[in-house]
Order: sequence, then structure tokens, then C-alpha cells
Amino acid sequence: MLWAVTGHTPRSEFLYRLPSFVAVELGIIMLYALTRRLWGPVVALVVALCAQLSPYLAFYAAEARNYGMWFFCVTASAVAAVHWYDAVNARAAPRRVWGWTAVLAVINTVGLWTHAFHVFVLFGEVVILAGAIALGPMAPDDAAAGRSARSGAAELATAALFAPWIVVIVRAAHAGTAGVTWTRPFS
Repeated sequence: MLWAVTGHTPRSEFLYRLPSFVAVELGIIMLYALTRRLWGPVVALVVALCAQLSPYLAFYAAEARNYGMWFFCVTASAVAAVHWYDAVNARAAPRRVWGWTAVLAVINTVGLWTHAFHVFVLFGEVVILAGAIALGPMAPDDAAAGRSARSGAAELATAALFAPWIVVIVRAAHAGTAGVTWTRPFS
């Protein structure tokens, strides 16, 4: 995002930091949407206000780094996971369920491309969704198998879309880059 912004705009501190700020603000909107769906509008407003006033989040919003975008990906992924779960439990049309599966896969792929630690978000989502499905409303075995297949499809699509980045990491490791592969040598 930073490369795209700076390639077509004047170079300035403000424009370098703007993508992080916008991503954090969109993440707060996603956080509001998530908490509103789970706990109602009053709780959502309090959570969004706390996030907006958080000095840690403000710090990341002011940086020209990837953490603002990652915050957006984490919150958008949680929103998509809840919508996916709702669609599966409501036995919605397969098109709607597969649509949320695709959205979840794309968001998580962007999250992985933004920060490798997004793998922990994926792990958490898998555990939570599997637990929610296992403890959810009683359903015939074939319906439970279908839900598991759709959840697995989202995770497999994420892995497939993330595969090119894994190739880059492996090539950098074989090139003899010591330590963290995206840092430059000490100078």
C-alpha cells in the first residue's frame, strides 16, 4: 500500500503514514461491527471508543509500517468468521456460505502477506469455529460434515493464496540471508 501511495503522490511524512492511519480507522469500524453483532450497540460503542483512544493503537496508526493494516486484517477476519458461522448455522444457501468462505480466505491471505504472525489468528479462528460448531445446535451428521468441509476450504484457500510468499521466504533462507530475512545487514 505504501509503495502504491508514494508512487503517485508527493513524498511527505503525512502521506507515508496515511495508509496506516486509514487501516487502523477501518479496523476500528470492523471492531465496532464485530462487538455490535456479538454484544450489542452499547458495548460496541465503548469498545470502539477505547480502541480509538488507545495509545498503543494510536502509535501504530502513526507509523509507516504494516501493523495498522494487520490490525484491520485481524478485525475484518473476525467479522468474516462470525458471518461465516452465522451463515452455516442458519443453513443459508450454499452460495452465501461459500461467499463468506471466500471472503475469509482472502482477508486471511492479506493478513498473512501483511504479517507472518497472522498464522496465530488463523489458528485461533480454527479452534474457535471448530469449538462453536461442535457445541452448536444439534444437526444431522451430514450437515456437520458439510460445515467442516466449508471451514477447511477457507483454510486451504488461504494456504494456496499464501504459497507464493512461502516460496519467497524459502528462497531467501537458501540465499544465505542470516536471521530475519526481511532486514538489511547492519551498517
